[in-house]
Amino acid sequence: MTGASMSLERASGPASGSEVTAHTAMHVRGRSLVVPVPPDSEAEGLAELGDAILARMRARNLTGLVLDLGAVAIIDADAFRTLAKISDGAGLFGARTVWVGIQPGVAAALVDLDVDLTELIAARNVRRGTDLLGGE
Repeated sequence: MTGASMSLERASGPASGSEVTAHTAMHVRGRSLVVPVPPDSEAEGLAELGDAILARMRARNLTGLVLDLGAVAIIDADAFRTLAKISDGAGLFGARTVWVGIQPGVAAALVDLDVDLTELIAARNVRRGTDLLGGE
């Protein structure tokens, strides 16, 4: 495992449910893992983040994943596919994924890229996303 993909506990410790990776902070809300997607993410970095997400979800037996794209202004096809694979991986653990905070530039890019959005569950913000997951 490289230093970029290793996770570090926050100063508050593992009991808080928060974890910091080389990419972003993750925290548990109810039975869901909430992950802010970094604004300048590329597919390779997202794949490493995905590994950390799936490891955390499996270790904690979480049933929901909230991907917060609020800081992401634009997305390319490779980054979208990587996020979709993370969602699919969470599904293999029996978890549902909600994408939240999708900005207009991201929405426009996804439409322009003509990606299949039929399986995507989206919400305006993290609270609504966790509500869609039934408070999971």
